[in-house]
Amino acid sequence: MRGLKFNPLSSGIDGLVCYHRSPGVCSQPIYRSELLQAHRVEHERYCFHCGQLKTVMSDPQKHSFSFESSIPVLRMLDEKKTKAFYLDYLGFEVEWEHRFTLESPSSPLYMQIRQGASVLHLNGHADDQAPTTEVRIPVHGLEEYCQWLGGKSNGGEKPEVVDPRYEGRKTDMNLIDPSGNLIVFWLAKGEQE
Repeated sequence: MRGLKFNPLSSGIDGLVCYHRSPGVCSQPIYRSELLQAHRVEHERYCFHCGQLKTVMSDPQKHSFSFESSIPVLRMLDEKKTKAFYLDYLGFEVEWEHRFTLESPSSPLYMQIRQGASVLHLNGHADDQAPTTEVRIPVHGLEEYCQWLGGKSNGGEKPEVVDPRYEGRKTDMNLIDPSGNLIVFWLAKGEQE
């Protein structure tokens, strides 16, 4: 159990630990409930915070429920600018759109867009008091996607893949949409060195 900050299994609380193959790799906590307890099975899980595989434990018992991918909902303050950014610039496609009043084009738009397996909801009902959101989207071929975007004009800065953790590997491309949401395209698992 390398990387263990303290022994959470002997603790009566759901203690914070970082449980990696390489000690000291990540400062983001995982909780005791995610670790080995009696009769659990070891498996690999990807850490979204530091980009490392970590060994955690899971219950081998089958349940009648399962989870699918979550869908983030982002505020959309300007429909025209948001559509231009996501559809024309980033290459997403509209899956569906909804307005409560179909006869009125001024009725706020709520829509679902998709690029590959990535699905986002854009909410035109939000106002400028609604919080901004950060979304992390894994991309296979991040450098190629960055170059593809660089060949387009969006009226802003040219995108670039950066090294956010100062580890000598460029893994993230950060873009801010017209409503202030941070979209982080990052190098997908398996492509990181």
